[in-house]
Amino acid sequence: MRSIGLLVFLLVLGNGLSELVAQENSGAVGSASISFNRDVRPVLAAACFRCHGQDAADRQADLRLDVAQDALAKRESGNAIVPNRPDDSLVLRRIVSSDPDKVMPPPDASRQLTQEEKEILRDWIAQGAHYQKHWAFEPIGHSEGLPLVQGEQSAKQGSGRLRDWIDKTLIEQAQQKRLQVQGAADPRTLVRRLSLTLTGLPPEIQDVDTFAQSPTQEAYEKLVEKYLSSSHYGEEMARHWLDVARYGDTHGLHLDNDRQIWPYRDWVVSAFNANMPMDRFIVEQLAGDLLENPTQSQLVATGFNRCNVTTSEGGAIGDEFLFRYAVDRTSTTIQAFLGLTGGCAVCHDHKFDPLSTREFYSMYAFFYSNADPAMDGNIQTTSPFLKLSTPDQQAQLDRLSQERSDALSELYRLANRWSSQPSRKLANGSEAAVSTTHVWVDDQLPLGATQRNTTRNADRWSLDEVASKMGSRALVTEFGDKFEQTIQGGLVPMWILDQGQLSVWVQTDLDEPPEAIFIEIKTDKGSRRWVWADDDKDADLVGAKADRVVGKLPAQGAWQLLTFPTDGLATGAIVSEIKFGLYGGICYWDGLSITGKVRPEDTLRSDYQAWWKQHGKKPVPNLDTELFRGQNLLQAIQEGESSEVGKQLSSQVKTYFVAWIDTNVPREILQARALWATLDTQFRMLEDRIPGTMIYRDLGKPRQAHVMLRGQYDAKGQAVEAGTLAALPAIRKSDGNETRPLNRLDLARWIVGKENPLTARVTVNRFWQQVFGIGIVKSSDDFGTQGTPPVHPELLDDLAYCFQAGGWDIKRLIKEMVMTQAFQRDAKVTEEGLAKDPENRYLARGPRIRLDAEQIRDNALAVSGILERKLGGPGFRGYQPPNIWEPVGYGDSNTRYYIQQHGPQLYRRSLYAYVKRTAPVPFMSNFDAPNRESFCTRRERSNTPLQALQLMNDVQQMEAARCLAERLLKQSAQEDSSYVDDLFRWVLSRSPDEYERRQVLGFLQKTRERLASNPQDAERIARVGERWLEANLPPDQVAVWTLVCNLVLNLDETVTRN
Repeated sequence: MRSIGLLVFLLVLGNGLSELVAQENSGAVGSASISFNRDVRPVLAAACFRCHGQDAADRQADLRLDVAQDALAKRESGNAIVPNRPDDSLVLRRIVSSDPDKVMPPPDASRQLTQEEKEILRDWIAQGAHYQKHWAFEPIGHSEGLPLVQGEQSAKQGSGRLRDWIDKTLIEQAQQKRLQVQGAADPRTLVRRLSLTLTGLPPEIQDVDTFAQSPTQEAYEKLVEKYLSSSHYGEEMARHWLDVARYGDTHGLHLDNDRQIWPYRDWVVSAFNANMPMDRFIVEQLAGDLLENPTQSQLVATGFNRCNVTTSEGGAIGDEFLFRYAVDRTSTTIQAFLGLTGGCAVCHDHKFDPLSTREFYSMYAFFYSNADPAMDGNIQTTSPFLKLSTPDQQAQLDRLSQERSDALSELYRLANRWSSQPSRKLANGSEAAVSTTHVWVDDQLPLGATQRNTTRNADRWSLDEVASKMGSRALVTEFGDKFEQTIQGGLVPMWILDQGQLSVWVQTDLDEPPEAIFIEIKTDKGSRRWVWADDDKDADLVGAKADRVVGKLPAQGAWQLLTFPTDGLATGAIVSEIKFGLYGGICYWDGLSITGKVRPEDTLRSDYQAWWKQHGKKPVPNLDTELFRGQNLLQAIQEGESSEVGKQLSSQVKTYFVAWIDTNVPREILQARALWATLDTQFRMLEDRIPGTMIYRDLGKPRQAHVMLRGQYDAKGQAVEAGTLAALPAIRKSDGNETRPLNRLDLARWIVGKENPLTARVTVNRFWQQVFGIGIVKSSDDFGTQGTPPVHPELLDDLAYCFQAGGWDIKRLIKEMVMTQAFQRDAKVTEEGLAKDPENRYLARGPRIRLDAEQIRDNALAVSGILERKLGGPGFRGYQPPNIWEPVGYGDSNTRYYIQQHGPQLYRRSLYAYVKRTAPVPFMSNFDAPNRESFCTRRERSNTPLQALQLMNDVQQMEAARCLAERLLKQSAQEDSSYVDDLFRWVLSRSPDEYERRQVLGFLQKTRERLASNPQDAERIARVGERWLEANLPPDQVAVWTLVCNLVLNLDETVTRN
């Protein structure tokens, strides 16, 4: 049996340490100098810290090996580590022991030490067992002679260029590794590499040809400046950042409904294009709302902290999700900006890094007082929400708002005067009934009414200003399957009149008529559906019996008045819902109204009763709730003023009723009511046209944060105040006011503070990863002890120092990277180079990586000439295989069914593709794009048969190939070989060699022969996708060249940045 104590000090449940010696170390063993950070910490972190590290709860033998004070302390049972005396150190004795009851790690541990790692630990102890603070927490230093940077100058700095400094450092390290440094890349290859890196798009052929004729560094620098100035640069940079921000177009949980936050995505694009300094970029996203007099743009930036997934699931516990949202925002902030795995400290102290649970919840306190609700309501615009009006729009809104307010005051003045007159009878009278008409749905919904998508599958449900019969707007329903849209009654009474006749104006779309349409009215005494369909089969599509069909489907493309009796609905019944429905196609509705008979003296009682019933016997907003206590108010209304309760109805209620409900009032009140309704409609119509976005704000009164024991939302531990990590420099209040609590602005400025050693390192490493394919620190999301050490630690610090001192200038940093000889080298790899540096971390050869998912698609669209280059706007829904959304969609979700868009939207950049988190775009997922449910800084690159299948057969790819073929054939008549040359130049930025030309021409001939005997296949290929085939091009030739173009688009070189 193993004894307790030091016998168990190296028990591990660890991760494998990748590339520790083979790539990261200098190979120093024996007499060579051993560095704790470079050589020893990775070994201990992988094999020891789980049981002998930061986490006190799981610590074994009361021994810590991550801090010198504890590891070197004297112990009665023997010292764990004795500097300069490895044989007297119990740590080493247990490591080299052959006794299975004593050896550490134990034989059943998942991570065992290699012989080389054991020798590293022995040599380190022999050399004095010198500890170092983890490299990432050390202050950012810089090398002697580092080139001058903007902002700060030092006598120790040289006068060269940063790009030369980078090259000097890389060449020295490549030589130490005995790697052969490649020469310059072919000029055409280099232009393509540069364009794809900076814009995510292939270069224009003119740029390639011009540079190939004169490939000087001056010409190359001009190209760099051109691409950095392109608006597409911001799109490419934003693509990487949106992975970090976990941006999506849906809420992410349960119904996964649509959310409106795309202006935040557009803000990111604009920020990169404007070269916003990185420190400001961070501050505005974390705390733009707390800046003095924040601009609209700064408020939009706070959408960063609204990108987390949310829910409104029935039965969900609000406290739990407020906790989960704050944990997500805290973890994302720590990992996005500090490069630490903060989520590991939610339940317990971090096992490897200096981050305690208490410190995590101190940072959590910055985000726990969020003003957004626990339940998102399954709506687009969960508050806080900001309308993004232009100055002109805002001026119009302000004017209409004032006019509406004035009209409301006048209406209440008139109503108050009328209601103060002697009361009218509420009892039945004897006057003869008269005909009257009530319009229920016209330019606006009834007062207080709401609309909801009953089946949650609508592509459009709106008040349309163009297609209207009455007034200025009509309701529109559109969908490719069964669809229902419901208007739920508000404060205005809607009730069935005696001898009632319903009427509604309907227009079915000329190009896309529905197969059946219906109206259903639900009351407190039953419901009834009226269907218009050409036959019983079509009626069945909307779930209607044949006896419910009241007419044929209206003629297409013209307004038609449909009139039908209210048979089946009880007179006086209160309408609670009106459903407009259809199956397939598009339909416009306008002016739903009821005509019937009513006695004038009954109006007050009937309206009052309907108003009360429809409101559910609950207090009316903005009215004195004391008036509505008890269950006898309805009785009082029915009995009139003969009851005591009826006499107590306040003038406020009477005024409200007269102003909005009563129909038996003087014309001036009706006119004042109509004027207000008109102004309100104009205001809402203008407001509806203005896009908005979800933003972040705090509550006026902050919530008290606690350590949540074991990471459970309902297990409150010790109360905590906002704070940061003790291992990093102390946080200060940005305005110097020590009397107030810390806020998010303090946190943001602490994150970008000069003393913070992590943010600049993490940021430049991420940009290095974008440019060269892999970071100086490979684990770009983990700068802690479990992450991979930097392969060029001094260079990382030099870059971070220059970045900070140079004003956090992103474009300048990116430019210096792409101007290096390292970036411009030939990517050709030798067998020896692949063996010594398989991931090209020492950059003895040029960077060669497969394009990301978005780049593959955008590249195909661009070279085919059909890319829609419009910037910004809502996400688009392009081609997608069937049945992707439906299996994961709930019946009530408005993203249950996928509705593909048409026209130019199909060809937009992939950055703007609509991201449904529970069912991401298949093309993106297939090529390793994240689902955006959580933070991601580094995409893995897989190679699967599905990828090849998709590239060969996807509609988007095939259509791009067809349009590329048309682009070729629209040129003046040429030989086939000339077409092949142009094809390679457009797609690969180079001409084919003779072998490639022969292979493609051979494939061309075989394809011609095959399609000549299969004309139907040729016709189908020539018309793939939605773009019209060029009228003057023969379909058979287009089909042949489509397959040739598709072949070239599938080349490994095409989908690679080489």
